[in-house]
Amino acid sequence: MKRKYLNTNTKLALLCSALFLMFASTAFGLHYDGKCRSCHTPHNALASEVPLWGRADAVMPAPYVQYTSNTINATMGDPNGISKLCMGCHYKSTGYGLGQDMRNDHPVSFTYDAALAAADGRLWDPETTPSGIGGSVGDGTIAQDMLRGVDHNQLECVSCHEPHDKYGYGRGTGYSDDPAGGDGLAYLVKLNDAGQLCKTCHRK
Repeated sequence: MKRKYLNTNTKLALLCSALFLMFASTAFGLHYDGKCRSCHTPHNALASEVPLWGRADAVMPAPYVQYTSNTINATMGDPNGISKLCMGCHYKSTGYGLGQDMRNDHPVSFTYDAALAAADGRLWDPETTPSGIGGSVGDGTIAQDMLRGVDHNQLECVSCHEPHDKYGYGRGTGYSDDPAGGDGLAYLVKLNDAGQLCKTCHRK
């Protein structure tokens, strides 16, 4: 019986398909039930700081109202940078919409550096304090592992939430001590049992 062999082009196509599926299932993670296309597109991507970004930037109503108090030393403004991209969905999305009034949410898009930590007195210095995230993607300081911007000094949505779930927590680990439970507010960079995520930056 004569055996049939795959030609080189067919082998290459199969290998590329397998690698793509493996990459999509791990690197892109679980956000929105594993549908990468919720945010990304392989064709006609929009200009953005995010590769293959497939959504228009959020229309930013003026003004956003961020949380504030007389103990905050940071200068607050509208969400920008990568947080603006998050708001493309989360401004109005059902169940997880933040809306224009963000006074009951953690502030984003502000400078968190050694100067702010010193002025505040209740924050850890992000430039010297370990993030405690661990693993191959988080062995550095708060600034290195969690902050964004050219100078790694901007606190953004993704400082605490990781939409690709590269840290392996998936859905349901938001505010619960049970890693399998929670209320669905997940994709955290580390578990928040006993407030450990909050205590990464806040001296409690």
